[in-house]
Amino acid sequence: MNHHSRDADRIREILHYTHSIDSFARLFSDLIKSYRAWKPFSKARIVFDTYLASSEVLNLQHWMRKYIILCRFLDMRRYYVDELADIVQRIHSPRDVATPKGFDDLLQHFMSGVKFFDKDLMAKAERLTCSECIRLDEALVCYENYAYHASVIMAVSAVEARITELIRRKNKRLYNSELSKFTLGQLITIFEPGQFMDKKYEGIKKLMPDKHRPLVALLNRYRVFSAHPTGEAITAQIADSIMHLAFAFMLDNATCPYTENELKHK
Repeated sequence: MNHHSRDADRIREILHYTHSIDSFARLFSDLIKSYRAWKPFSKARIVFDTYLASSEVLNLQHWMRKYIILCRFLDMRRYYVDELADIVQRIHSPRDVATPKGFDDLLQHFMSGVKFFDKDLMAKAERLTCSECIRLDEALVCYENYAYHASVIMAVSAVEARITELIRRKNKRLYNSELSKFTLGQLITIFEPGQFMDKKYEGIKKLMPDKHRPLVALLNRYRVFSAHPTGEAITAQIADSIMHLAFAFMLDNATCPYTENELKHK
């Protein structure tokens, strides 16, 4: 995102911002409700230079692109996400838009997708606390700006905080006396079969769904690669994979220890 947006702060914290709105469809409706008054649409044909320089059009594209990234990592139906991405690509080109009606047609197509996703997307985002959203928003910003080491570190830090909270709530006394000093690597070892077999760990070992044990081990491994000079490259492909796995863990209801009230926007 290399252009200024009047909504830049909200876009940078789109997950956190999601907690304070009740509908993305309503948000986008507000963004485009007066578009016919925008300068590029004052004539029958769009003037290319005016369109490309329009702050309103740029701001709208900024929102659309970040919304698509949000949909990808919240695991919305990929076919429809790709359709939305194609619409944004066409909106970026004044030659594809050509006329105010062409712009309107693309907007309505995009809005249909937003309305289709709205309820499910909001429900997924609401499985995260505000502090978790802030960490994951930072991971998304790093990812968008090609800072792949940083994106992995921030995404896995959200996972680490979630695992820590799961354990702390299960056995606060044991956490405070012993486990608070553990690294992420040490914490996830607790969940491995044959490890930490003392009865006092029994309840904690049941916290981790079996399907997530290899996942969190992989996340921790790439967190180490990202944070320390191991010589391992963190490519776009790896960062993308680790981000998706981190979101998969965070969005699973089985790993969420919070009450409905705790998940509300603060």
